[in-house]
Order: sequence, then C-alpha cells, then structure tokens
Amino acid sequence: MRSIRNKILGLIGIVAAGAAIALAFALVALSGIEGMGHRVSRQNAIALATERLNVAVNQLSEDSRLAYMARNPNEARNAAAAIEKGLNRLNDRLKIFTGIVPADEGERATKISRLVADFAGIRAETAKLAQEVSGRAADAWGNSEASRRNRAALIEELGGFSQLNEQAGHAVEAESSAYVARMRVLIPLTLLVLLGISVATAIAFSRRAIIKPLLDLGAVMDRLIAGDTAIEVTHMQRRDEIGAMAKAVSVLRESSEQVAILQQQEQAAAAARLAR
Repeated sequence: MRSIRNKILGLIGIVAAGAAIALAFALVALSGIEGMGHRVSRQNAIALATERLNVAVNQLSEDSRLAYMARNPNEARNAAAAIEKGLNRLNDRLKIFTGIVPADEGERATKISRLVADFAGIRAETAKLAQEVSGRAADAWGNSEASRRNRAALIEELGGFSQLNEQAGHAVEAESSAYVARMRVLIPLTLLVLLGISVATAIAFSRRAIIKPLLDLGAVMDRLIAGDTAIEVTHMQRRDEIGAMAKAVSVLRESSEQVAILQQQEQAAAAARLAR
C-alpha cells in the first residue's frame, strides 16, 4: 500500500529540487564571476610584464652609458659586467612577457621579441667594444643611427602594446563590473523565484493529495455525526492511509444507515402497537 509518507517525501523532494536548481544557477553565476576575475588578473599580469620589460630596456640603456664613459680596462670590465647583468634580466623578462601574451597578439609579441633581440645584440657588442677597443668606440656603436632606430622602434612597440593592453584591461574591468552588477540582482531574484515556485508547487500538491481529501472525509464524518447518512464517501479508491480512512468512514456510514433503518423499524412497530 502506498503511504502518505511517500507523498510527504515527495513534497520535500519538490522543495529540494527547487533548491538544487537555485544552487546550480548560483554556482554557474559564481563561476562566471570567477572567470571574469581571472581575465582581469591576466590583463593586469600582461600589463605588469610589459612594464617590467620596458624598465629592463631602459635600465640596460643606462648601463650602456658606463661603457661609453669607460676610460680604462677596469671601468670597461665593470661596464661589461653591468651590461651582462642587464642582458640576463632583459632575457628573463622577455620570456615572461612572451609566455603571458595572448595568442591573438602573437604577431606583435614576435615583433617585440625580434626588436629586443637586436637591442640586446647591440648592447652586447657595446660591452665588447668597451673592453677590446675603447669607450669612444663603444659610444660610437651604441649611439649609431641603427642603434637609435632600433631603440626608438622598440620603445614605440612597447608603448603601443601597453596602451592597447590598458584599453583591453579597462574593457574587461567594465565588463566584469557589469556582470557582477547583473548577478547581484539575478542571483537573489532567481533564488526567490525558484524557491517560490517549488514551495507553491509543494503546497498545491499537498492540498490536492493530502489536505483536501482529509477535509472531505472530515465533512463526511461531521454529517454522519449529525445523522445524515445519505452521503457519498469519496477517496475510497486510494491505496494509502487516506483510502483506508475513507473505507472506514464508509463502513461507519453503512453501520449508521443500518442503525437508522432499525430505529425506523422499531419506531414503526412501536407506533403500530400503540395503535392497537
């Protein structure tokens, strides 16, 4: 026999299903917010890598001045050591930069890498000339027209990339802020709507499956108590506790009806005896 307990568990299941759907939506929304956060962090990381690469270029240019001003072998060695250190730093930061640049900017990153390689080659040759020839020779090479063009092109590319990345960062931040603002409204609203629907469905189901049948049986019993046996007992076809109650009420109605018939017969017989 089916049990009302199963229907009650069904009610709980309806509410739980609504809560599960609401939770799933909230998790998806939070995942979107987390994804936006990753995009913002990535843009910030690209901006930082570009800025650090630019600083390394400028620092290496400053270190090259030591080679230009070298007047003896000791100063030339010190200048070469500073330039070598700057070259290592530049190479490390270039690797970080190229590793973090998105694929759609790969062509520009390749161009910057090529300019950096040319720039590093010029600075390495500058250090070599300072040691093997003179500071004046290093100055002539490091400040040659080709060197100036290379450095100007590199600074221009890095500046343009920084500006482009800044614009992209602002766009991502604006998109992220708009998404978060929407989710602040949608998440609570969706939770309320889904939970409201599940609760309303549970209430409607409980009224149809449990409350109304019980009220119907209660009304039948009230009429039976009042002596009215000309009534129909409903819900007897159900295979649960309410169906069992309906059958019991039906038996009570039949018993009450038989008692009423017997009372009528006794009253009729008594009236006949009095008439004689």
